[in-house]
Amino acid sequence: MAMPPTQIEWPDTAPAFGDYTPSTGARAVLAVSRTTFLGRGKARRVLGRIFRSLHSGPVDTQLWGVPVRLYPDGNVSERKALFSPAHFNRNELKAVVGRLGEPGSVFVDIGANAGLFSLFAARHAAAGVTIVAFEPHPGLFRRMAFNLRPQALGRAAGETDLRLRQMALGAQAGTVLLRSAADELGSGHIVKAADAAERDIQVPMQTLNQVLEDEGISHISVMKIDVEGYEDQVLPPFFAAAPKALWPRALIIEHLCRQDWSKDCIRDCQDRGYDVTVLSKSNSLLTLDRDFPSMREPDAGRGLTT
Repeated sequence: MAMPPTQIEWPDTAPAFGDYTPSTGARAVLAVSRTTFLGRGKARRVLGRIFRSLHSGPVDTQLWGVPVRLYPDGNVSERKALFSPAHFNRNELKAVVGRLGEPGSVFVDIGANAGLFSLFAARHAAAGVTIVAFEPHPGLFRRMAFNLRPQALGRAAGETDLRLRQMALGAQAGTVLLRSAADELGSGHIVKAADAAERDIQVPMQTLNQVLEDEGISHISVMKIDVEGYEDQVLPPFFAAAPKALWPRALIIEHLCRQDWSKDCIRDCQDRGYDVTVLSKSNSLLTLDRDFPSMREPDAGRGLTT
């Protein structure tokens, strides 16, 4: 029996886009960070402090030609995207788009955070792409829904089958506890009931196999997974049960918590025939064939501008 889709409450009652536009001075700081060598490393942190002295709270801005609202004070991903969008996971984003150039392509975004990977895919993939994005944290889910609202995506909204799902993924269906630091929502991770704390929130969990069946997904062009060390509870059970036709042709795995996995997800993928194409600081790119564009190739400039 198909699972009913999550009802996306497009945040029409949120402050209108533009209400959090930075001052002229703050926009000048952003321009320096985004367009010069000062937008990286220690220099970017200095510019960030200057920016915060001029503007606090959410920021309404443009990202890859799309009007978005970013919360740099509480999420490192949004902070990096705000101050240095041309360098924000640029190779990983290039890899995503490299596989979504054909109608009917499918992108699965597990641990979507504020939806920036999915936003880029919706903005730059071929018409007819399907995007299924999972984010269990209610606050981050609302941010993602706002950034992916139809009026922001414009024409891409009508050309994209966009499915946002507010849930965690794991080895079995049920309800689990999610813990996030107040100043870093993107660090949310699943905790055991025995370790529950007052700040934890309950979120629904489903298996990836079941959700894909409910969604009618029969193939995956690219899958990205970033679930703060819970990857071992999502990927090995998926591969054990899924037909090979459903295996993603390319897979981007955040490996920062690799030492915490009960089963090495990357080694498991290699045993199933995947090649590790590239290792970046945070992510491993694995592919099932050899024609995937390397993340080492020079950027062609497609969509990687502010």
